[in-house]
Order: sequence, then structure tokens, then C-alpha cells
Amino acid sequence: MLALYLLFSIGTMLTIETFLDDYEEYLAPIAIVLTAILTVWTATRYLDHRPFRSLGLRLDGTWWRAFGVGTGFGTSARSARSSKRSRKRG
Repeated sequence: MLALYLLFSIGTMLTIETFLDDYEEYLAPIAIVLTAILTVWTATRYLDHRPFRSLGLRLDGTWWRAFGVGTGFGTSARSARSSKRSRKRG
């Protein structure tokens, strides 16, 4: 699976560098996540012969709740750090 991920990653990054060089810093993180998802889907589908949903990845109420808590925690942590930095400067 690692070889498959490396193959997809190299292809994705070469495509971004070749055709979308001006937006590379914005597209690279998104491309990495999409490449990881594509790799897992391909490996699950063609190597394990299982459906993707068998991995337990579902967007149900529990997932949305965890997403909200994580987003809130991350936002508050970034805000606290930003506020602390601005007080030091001013």
C-alpha cells in the first residue's frame, strides 16, 4: 500500500508542479489528503476486495460531533495564541 501511495503522491505533485505552479502552496495539502483517500480506496477495493464503507468511515452524528469539537478546540487554541502574540507586541 505504501508503494501505491508513493506512486499516486508523485503523480499528483508532478501534476500540480507542472500545470498549477502558481497555486502549489494552496493545492499541495488538499492534494495530499485526496491522494491518501484515493490510495486507501484503491487498496481496499482491488487488493482486499471489500467496499470502502467496511473501513467504518461514515459521516454520521458521532462524526459530525467529533468534527465540531475538534474544530472548536483548534479555533480556540489558535485564537488564544494569536491574542497572546498581539498582547506581547502592543
